[in-house]
Amino acid sequence: MGVRAVVGKVFALSLLSLVGACGQQESALEITETEPPIAPLLVVPPAGQKPTPPASFSVVNPDVLGQGFRQIDDLYLTKVDFAKLTMDGLSNLDTIDESLVVRPSSGRVEIDLAGAPMASFTPPPTTDAGGWAEIASETIETLAARSRAAEAAGVEALYKAVFDGVTRNLDPYSRYTAPDQSERERSSREGYSGIGISLGEDAAGQLIVSEVFPGGPADQAGVRQGERILAVEGKPTAGRSTAEIADDLRGPANSFVSITLGTTGAPDRTVVVQRERVVPTVVFTSVRDGVV
Repeated sequence: MGVRAVVGKVFALSLLSLVGACGQQESALEITETEPPIAPLLVVPPAGQKPTPPASFSVVNPDVLGQGFRQIDDLYLTKVDFAKLTMDGLSNLDTIDESLVVRPSSGRVEIDLAGAPMASFTPPPTTDAGGWAEIASETIETLAARSRAAEAAGVEALYKAVFDGVTRNLDPYSRYTAPDQSERERSSREGYSGIGISLGEDAAGQLIVSEVFPGGPADQAGVRQGERILAVEGKPTAGRSTAEIADDLRGPANSFVSITLGTTGAPDRTVVVQRERVVPTVVFTSVRDGVV
């Protein structure tokens, strides 16, 4: 199955490239964007009137799900039943608000919330990716406007719930990953521009260099395992998370970063390290009973 990247809007959907025992490889799809969070809940409008999201709420863009659905359609050799995928995805919104019920009824798609009708749609053909994406988008938008649980969960959680439901039964290889996790997994496979160290904490909870990658930028600059990282670019590391420090250490290839290091019994020192493309070691060898 071929792979074609799509850049659209909202969050990160990764149908990760995984190779199964049969040798089949499936697709990689990412959709990213930053949007403001959902604003406070609206008053439910009169029956039959579509709720209007708050002014600061980012209105759901049908093309977000549309691009995802079209990508699935392009990558699969057999026709995809988008009716089933969409119903699976919308039904999974009950993980956000358990009072949501999605059901087919008399040739329509009926969606109830807390025992009352919330939305009703005329289903398009099962192969109409765009039509089903629009139904899913309108459902998300309406749910966000009417459900306190959906408001509390946030926009990204709504998309994640739908995509989790869509990918659950799509094939054995597809799954959804959130943006941060997707970036970490991509870095672990493809590498990143950094200085070639791992971070950890000592017994006192202070940030230290737990590993120096042999031959990497930090190794060449004389950074030693066990040294405390006191500051990055002059900004103290105390009170900050390991993830924040890791982000500060990464940057464009060939750029420079200054690191202040401390060792017990020695004066603090600052080294300047040039970032390089770093590919983590993912294959290790060992010798046991003379066998590698």
